[in-house]
Amino acid sequence: MKKRRFIGSMLTFALASIFVLASCTNKTKQEETREEINEDLVEIKQEIDEEMRDFKNYTYDQREKFLTDANEELDEINEEIDEMKAELKRAGDNISAETRAAYEKAIVELEVMRDAYKKNVEEVENSTKDNWEKTKEDVANTYDKTMNSIKDGWEDLKRGVTEGVNKTKDRLD
Repeated sequence: MKKRRFIGSMLTFALASIFVLASCTNKTKQEETREEINEDLVEIKQEIDEEMRDFKNYTYDQREKFLTDANEELDEINEEIDEMKAELKRAGDNISAETRAAYEKAIVELEVMRDAYKKNVEEVENSTKDNWEKTKEDVANTYDKTMNSIKDGWEDLKRGVTEGVNKTKDRLD
């Protein structure tokens, strides 16, 4: 959970840097800011990759631990979705209507994936030794898809905000 807050803080810093970039008149400063943003995003992606759980390694005897961990991840996925919505709101008019619509669609798709993940987690509660491997695999697959969609969503937001900043800069030049 602390890592996710760290990631959120870094992304907020990156987005703030994008807005600062739009107001920079010094080309060198603009290039430095772009490099910082790219470095931050690489670090965010690495952090998400490092903290992704591998639900395929649990045994049936570890089912309770599996449920605890899976529900913990569900809470964190919900926090990520909330943060993405907040970042979109903060972007305001700095992104195009097309970018906003695409991002909102991506959030809805992510919520659908989250709901599928939640349904699979609920199925674990009723799992037996006979269907454990299949149930566990379903949870692992939907979890992986959801986490990858979160990474893609952050990337889409960054791209949209950068596009908006560049359009604003072009109008000011």
